[in-house]
Amino acid sequence: MKQQIIKELSAISSTNQLQILDDPETVAEKLYQYLFKNGRGIECFTPKKLNFKNEDSEPNNSENNEKSDYYKKRHQSIKNQIKGRLEEHNKNVKTSDIQYFLSYYDGKPHVFFSSPDKTHSGWKELFNKNNSNRERIFNLVFRDCL
Repeated sequence: MKQQIIKELSAISSTNQLQILDDPETVAEKLYQYLFKNGRGIECFTPKKLNFKNEDSEPNNSENNEKSDYYKKRHQSIKNQIKGRLEEHNKNVKTSDIQYFLSYYDGKPHVFFSSPDKTHSGWKELFNKNNSNRERIFNLVFRDCL
């Protein structure tokens, strides 16, 4: 009986991809309006440099422990920076609940996160120009819907 259920689900849901027919600018504007109506937005910023060894570049593959520490520290630093920005909006959130993504655009790192600042629209440029980050932006927009 389990095989039958799996078979049925597989036949119906063979992919998790959507085909979006509107151009990226139209989709970005619709997402912006959706967020605005729900009192939310997506903020972005360039993260502060980390103050430890290899702050200007990622560690090379031969330094496994240092590489692991680098990514842990970078992750924690970014979450702390986001938490500070959210507190400016009187939003108290646990660091563990913060969702973000890091993207490199024009050679610089940018952090994007869900925010109560519903007027921020800087993310739309990345959405329009960089196809690889659209999925991440969709995830930020709809992560609270499930």
